[in-house]
This record gives sequence, C-alpha cells and structure tokens, in this order.
Amino acid sequence: MLLVSLGAGMLYTIIYAEKVRKDPSKSLVYDQYEENKKKYLAFDSQADKGDFTWRQKLTLLTFVAGFLVMIWGVQSQGWYFTEIAVVFLAVSYLLFLVSGLSEHRFMESFVNGAADLLGVALTVGLARAVSIVMDESHTSDTIMYFFSKQITGMNKLAFAWVLFLIYIVLGFFIQSSSGLAVLSMPIMAPLANIVGVDRASVIDAYNWGQGYISLIAPVGLILMSLAMVNISFDRWFKFIWKQLVIQFVICLIFLGIGLLVY
Repeated sequence: MLLVSLGAGMLYTIIYAEKVRKDPSKSLVYDQYEENKKKYLAFDSQADKGDFTWRQKLTLLTFVAGFLVMIWGVQSQGWYFTEIAVVFLAVSYLLFLVSGLSEHRFMESFVNGAADLLGVALTVGLARAVSIVMDESHTSDTIMYFFSKQITGMNKLAFAWVLFLIYIVLGFFIQSSSGLAVLSMPIMAPLANIVGVDRASVIDAYNWGQGYISLIAPVGLILMSLAMVNISFDRWFKFIWKQLVIQFVICLIFLGIGLLVY
C-alpha cells in the first residue's frame, strides 16, 4: 500500500509540476513569484545566470551532511531537541564559511529567518495547548468512548472502514502518534477481536488515518510547514484536495484487501 500511495502522490505532483513548467501562470502561487524571488534569492548573485557553482554545490553538501549527522545522533546516540538544535546551529556557521556571504548578509539572513520562524513557534505552542486542554479535560476520552460505541457489532469490512474514519477524526485533534495509540489501542484492539478483525488491520487503520489527516490538520505540523515556505492554507488545500480523494480511495481498497490477507 505504501508504494502505491507514494506512487500516486509522486505522479500527482509530477503532473502538476509539468503543467506549471509549460505555463507558469497555472501555479497556485504564481502571483507570489516576484515576492518569493526577492525574498529567497536576494543574496544570490548567480540566481539569474542559472549556473550551479562550486560554492552552491558545497553549500548543498554541507546542508545534507548536517541532516545525516542529525539522523545518526537521533538513532544511535539518543539525541533530542537540544542536540538537534546544536547541529543546525553548527551547520549555519559552516554555511556562512562555505557560501561566500559577507558577515553583514549572513547576520541579516539569520535574523530574517529567525523572524519568519517566530510565527511558526507560536503556532506550535498553540497547537500543543489544544492537545493539553483536550487531555486534561478528558475530551479525548469522551470522543474515544463515543466512537467505540458506534462500531460495536459491525461486519468486518464496515468495521475497518469506519475505524479508518475514526482515526482521521481523532488524528485531527490528537497529532501525537504515541498519544493516540495509548488512548485508542486498549479499546479498539478488543473490539476488533469481538468483530473478528485481525489486529494488523487496526494498526493499518490507525497509521493511515492519522497520516491522512496530518496533510491538512491545522493543529499539526502542516501550518508550521506552510508558514516556513510562505504558502497559505487555502492554496495548499486547493493543491492537495484531489490527492486527498485519491489517497482516501487507496486506503479503503487496501483495508479491504488486508481483511483477506490477515
């Protein structure tokens, strides 16, 4: 299912990119072209020439190397936010050395980047506040209890599909994957046993439902990600809604296939 989903997403993006390549005015953010060019390429003297210089190559390699170090540290050394922040700070200093920017331009870029992320940080805090309120007020437990009552006694296929929808709704409010698993699995797994559905199908519904809604859930990472690249949510939704329909159908099909396989 993962390969099919990724393939559908890649094909959808390639078709859109090809349409924009042939006619840039078809882009959903075409009216922001000059603004973004001024913002992101203001310090790049090679931007209009189209040359991929050795400094740009070295800058890109340094950036990639920083991610590789971060992945190694998280997986094998137990790094968390503090260590990751240090890695990115170190990479920013290395980029200053290899990019050829003057001290003034580097500091101006650094400060402007931090300013852009301030709104992102506030959004993250507000989203976390929503999760805390729901946990402390037991709203999550109430929603969970309501849905568990609705799916009791369903046939296998209906159970799997409705469970997928339930995880979409729950994932909208609870973006923490571990938190949603702790909240729901002790209830959903026994219900699956009663209906006769293998627990692997429950896990599939959980993974796909939460992954699906994360593409548009405003309490998750999507708003922060869009803010970082200067794209409004309404334009993102115009781009993604067709893909959401495609992915929804794919998930339903593979949940049905899973009932036959497991």
